[in-house]
Amino acid sequence: MNKIAIRKIVLLSVIAVLAVIYIFQISLGGRKSSKTVSFEEEADRIEIVTGTAEDSKIVLSKKNDAWFTGLEGKTSYPADSASVEGMQNILKEIKLLSNVASSASNDADRYGLDEANKITVKAFKGEKCLRTLTVGKNTSTGNQAYVQVDGKNTVYLEDRPLHSTFSTSVDSLRSKNVYQADSSSVMAVKVTSPEGKTFAVARNTAPVVGDAVQSVWTLAENTTGQEGTLDDSSVTSWVNSISTLNVSSWEADDVKLGGSVSFTTVEISTSSGTYTVRVSSADTDSVLCASSSLPYAFNVGKYVAQRYKKELSSLFKK
Repeated sequence: MNKIAIRKIVLLSVIAVLAVIYIFQISLGGRKSSKTVSFEEEADRIEIVTGTAEDSKIVLSKKNDAWFTGLEGKTSYPADSASVEGMQNILKEIKLLSNVASSASNDADRYGLDEANKITVKAFKGEKCLRTLTVGKNTSTGNQAYVQVDGKNTVYLEDRPLHSTFSTSVDSLRSKNVYQADSSSVMAVKVTSPEGKTFAVARNTAPVVGDAVQSVWTLAENTTGQEGTLDDSSVTSWVNSISTLNVSSWEADDVKLGGSVSFTTVEISTSSGTYTVRVSSADTDSVLCASSSLPYAFNVGKYVAQRYKKELSSLFKK
């Protein structure tokens, strides 16, 4: 082997070693720049302000172990527990991947941290501020976001698309649940049509005598003029479908169901109480409803509304 070949081998070996060292240093540097900023206390209040619009500050507050949401100084509504829990977990443990810039300064628009677009989120325990998180835009990949922590100028890359989480509204944070009952606790259901015709099914609680086959449901009331024999499986399936109700969207607080609007009324009696739901007769994709469980009107999808506007004949044996 000539000297030139040997020198090439040595040179390539040195380059390979230097490359390995360089990659190793980058790896160490990346690990060193990433960090987690956390606190242990449980927040009982979260404030969210977009831009400088303090007059539209969203407040999440904990009262008697339940969370409520609303604009500051306005009506508060029960909050969606999953949304609140997700925000709490984020605020308790900020995952900073890297230091992007020592300051947003003239690049605030680039990071979405300018005065008009930044989202300021604060978590409190009583009067103590546990965390201030300033959220900018998500990155181009949509997997991370630019943030500033606790009022400091440094811009970091956070490990989650936080702009998507905190760019929210009171309606989005409200609980969507109208009522929730165990279907096995439903003892009776009564349906009254807009014309005032009614039918009611009741769970059969009579004792079984001998080898008799007992029906699960009986027809307790019927002024519809429809005749037939109840099909237990059809009634059970229907009762299961209306044992829980969630809204698709909320109406303004001053909207009421009634007046010239006709509706079907459904009373669901359970072992722990009765839920009443009124469903507009409108045949639209979004149907206006009201319930004894809530003081506010809401909408459900057409498919859900049809469960409540039930025809007795559909529950008969074929």
